[in-house]
Formats: sequence, C-alpha cells, structure tokens
Amino acid sequence: MKVVFKASRWNKVSIDVPEKALKMIEKSDFELIEVIKAICNGELENEFLNDNFEKIEKLEKELFELEGRWSSIRFKAYQLALDNKNLAIQLSGMIAENARLRKMLGLEEGDYREAKELIKRYLVFSGTENGSSGKSSQD
Repeated sequence: MKVVFKASRWNKVSIDVPEKALKMIEKSDFELIEVIKAICNGELENEFLNDNFEKIEKLEKELFELEGRWSSIRFKAYQLALDNKNLAIQLSGMIAENARLRKMLGLEEGDYREAKELIKRYLVFSGTENGSSGKSSQD
C-alpha cells in the first residue's frame, strides 16, 4: 500500500507500507494513520527500540556466559573420553596377560565378555561430536 502526504500542490512524500506491516497493524487494533504519525514523530523510537536493545544486550551477555560454560564442559567430556580410551587399552592388555598366565598355570579361562564389550565401546571413540567413528557395528 502506498501512503502519500501532500503539504502543498508541489510538495509530497510517498511511503510504501508492506502488506505484512498492514496485517500486523490491523491485528494490533491500531489505525494506520496513528502508526505513521507515531513513526514520523519518533514516539516509538524511544520506548520500543530502547527496550529491545536492552533486552538484546542482556541476552547476548547471557549467551556468552553460557557458551563459555558449555565449551569448558565439552572439553572436560572430551578429556574424560580420551582417558577412558587409554584405560580400555590398558585393560585389554591386562586381560590378555591374565589369559596367558592362566594358560601357563593350567587354570580354566576367565569370562571377560562384559569387559571386552566395554573395551570395544571405548576404542571406537574417535572424538567426533556424536561420539561415533562413522563405522557401523557390523563392520
């Protein structure tokens, strides 16, 4: 919609008002003329814009704070996952040594199925965001 203001025969100002803005004005039960006058006089600028900028600044500060916390937690989780991977390698070596010693002593073999499943899980960790190496469990 095009709104035209004429001060005299030769002086005029035309403003294009988008349809979306018209719908918002109608939904809010305002009259188009009142809204245009308020915009031209700068009445909305002080109240509406300052409140929004304060809210945006507050939310930005909160976002930076949360981002700082999240990144440190993510780093700690990554370090713990690497520690688990190293422990899984050590455990695998100890299980192999235990099996060798039992065989030398003539003892029955131990059942390490649960431990071996855990070892597989921790050795598959590659540090990706979702914790998988991209390989399926069937590979």
